[in-house]
Amino acid sequence: MTGPGTSERNTLHNQAIVMREQLEKRLAELKGEFAAGQKQLNELEAQASALRGTLLRIAGAVQVLEEELDRAPAQTRDGRALYRTDTGTAVRHIRT
Repeated sequence: MTGPGTSERNTLHNQAIVMREQLEKRLAELKGEFAAGQKQLNELEAQASALRGTLLRIAGAVQVLEEELDRAPAQTRDGRALYRTDTGTAVRHIRT
């Protein structure tokens, strides 16, 4: 049955369907982008955690070496002690 306003109702209905399809498509795109962002964030957090572990190990090694160097004064070949200029403590001479 066609009557006055039927064409307008069909047009509005079709526009509503098109609008809904566009919104659903955009929602799917955004969900995909969100999932990709979450994955990347998780990867970066894992990298940061691994890097923190590496830095902690390096800091430990630095501390051990500094303590070892501070134990006894180093001497040059002629018997003179070498001193760290930053702390005034004796250090070992490292040959290069």
